[in-house]
Amino acid sequence: MTEYIVAGVDIGSTTAKAVILKNGEFLLGRIEPTGSNPAHAGREIMESAIIDSGYDKSLLG
Repeated sequence: MTEYIVAGVDIGSTTAKAVILKNGEFLLGRIEPTGSNPAHAGREIMESAIIDSGYDKSLLG
């Protein structure tokens, strides 16, 4: 069976949120302060969420 991994990120003015789904089921979620650089916060939270989920960060496109 093929695994489907979906990652999403929401970057707000105060927090950045990331979620990882595996085959449509919740696998992992994170919330971190955005800080002064929202783009950096988005990259960091998504990379750390993917690594924490057990997958390689090469999934990031």
